[in-house]
Amino acid sequence: MADDVLILESMSLSERCHMGAEGRVWLLSECSPARWKASFGEVLAGIVAR
Repeated sequence: MADDVLILESMSLSERCHMGAEGRVWLLSECSPARWKASFGEVLAGIVAR
């Protein structure tokens, strides 16, 4: 983990900002409440089907 911190510290401000922006895009597309509910519903359906 220390190596990862050193890598982040060596990045320029623009690189860190770009990485943060990409992370936000991923978070909004992959972790939205609607998507979480759909995934949870699939898990429950699989349990009920057993």
